[in-house]
Amino acid sequence: MISQRIVPGLVLLLLGLLSWLPAAEAQQQAELPVVQSRFRVEAGRASYFQFKLPAYYRDGKVAGNALAAGGSGNDIRVLVMTERQFQVWTRSLQPEALYNSGQRRSVVLSVPVNDPGTYYVVFDNRFSALSAKNVQADIRFVHQGVDTARADEVKRQATERDRRIGGILGKLVVTLRAGEKQLGTHQIQTPIYIGVLDDPSLNAAAMWQKRAIVVTRGTMELVEAMPGNEGDEVLAGVLAHELSHIFYRHTFGNEQQAAGEAAVSAGAAAVMINPLVGLAVAGLAWDRSKRYDRMQETEADVLGVKLACAAGFDPSGLLTFMERLKEQNPSHVSFLQTHPSPAQRVQYLQGTIEKLNCPRRATVAAAGTADADDSSKQARAKKAQGDLRILTSAISIYAAHTGQLPSSLTALTNPVRNRQGAVAGPFLAVVPSPPPGWSQYAYAPQPNGVFTVTTTGDDTTLSLP
Repeated sequence: MISQRIVPGLVLLLLGLLSWLPAAEAQQQAELPVVQSRFRVEAGRASYFQFKLPAYYRDGKVAGNALAAGGSGNDIRVLVMTERQFQVWTRSLQPEALYNSGQRRSVVLSVPVNDPGTYYVVFDNRFSALSAKNVQADIRFVHQGVDTARADEVKRQATERDRRIGGILGKLVVTLRAGEKQLGTHQIQTPIYIGVLDDPSLNAAAMWQKRAIVVTRGTMELVEAMPGNEGDEVLAGVLAHELSHIFYRHTFGNEQQAAGEAAVSAGAAAVMINPLVGLAVAGLAWDRSKRYDRMQETEADVLGVKLACAAGFDPSGLLTFMERLKEQNPSHVSFLQTHPSPAQRVQYLQGTIEKLNCPRRATVAAAGTADADDSSKQARAKKAQGDLRILTSAISIYAAHTGQLPSSLTALTNPVRNRQGAVAGPFLAVVPSPPPGWSQYAYAPQPNGVFTVTTTGDDTTLSLP
């Protein structure tokens, strides 16, 4: 059990304080207290301190020290977390943090924190069943002033992402509503609200009661790393899938649960494309104990690729996204027993797409690999082409995080810390195996930041980007 008791005066909300800094001091180092006190953390519990940043900051750090005493170990675990990480941690899910000291008596920390949002410094004694700990802490937020240039760039990027999502979604909505005229239904009501959640995972969610679709930052970074128009095709596939959830009015649980969720606006049901990752955002609730219906996901997958095709997009965009999920989660038979596994979804999506009469890009044929008389050869080439897209996307995202290319493909399977101290990854669960008879994927990075990934088989060589 987690103690959420906050001693008066110990938790500082910096929203107002940080905005009052004089302009003349913006370029000088400033310090504001987060925790400066002595306190007791009971056995099996944790105490936390919350602080908020209203803007982007230059060279921001959560820095200071903590000293613990009590029990045989005289130790405490100090964590620094974002709001999303904290919400996951309070549910006792897989722990994730910006910083985790481990069990230590004396902790000295300096954790890069520059982005606006709510953060927590946690003093965790849950590992101790018997002994309370007395903690003395002096931790502050230190920075070099507000980073207005970055704020402007983030605003520009957010505007561009909204424009890109809105443009593609608009085409899908028009196409689906035209189809509804023939069906005689009125499932899609406008406007459809969109948003990008600051979450590094590959995910998206739909809430039909709110007519809302949320796409994560991780999905947008995947889309933006793809060459040419491939990103638009993948984004169209994801959005068509989520719009299909709204069309079918998919939701959690049984009818009574759905009615209850619809009545409570703050807890609107969200159907996620990847339920292995929870989306922590106001108005979007996810409870692990609730079950999704696999039929819902299959319906949304099938209608999604048909809708993308009818709207003029390559229906294999959703297939590419599912291939990426499959690479990230190869060991999962199914998504928490609620979704078909990524491998299953890839299989039936391939069959559905092949039956569509759709003027999509024949990427494999353009590369000279398609053989209409040899379906097995064509399947191998498509698999290789999909793997190359996954690898090049992972390499691009790795480079965007670290500022340099990975040394090898296996480096994509490990977390990596960038120069700012932020940790991301792994970018792939495993390096994909080539189709039978094809060569291993050859990665060739260049000093100027250019790279290629190549494979050969069936008398054909494929290379990206």
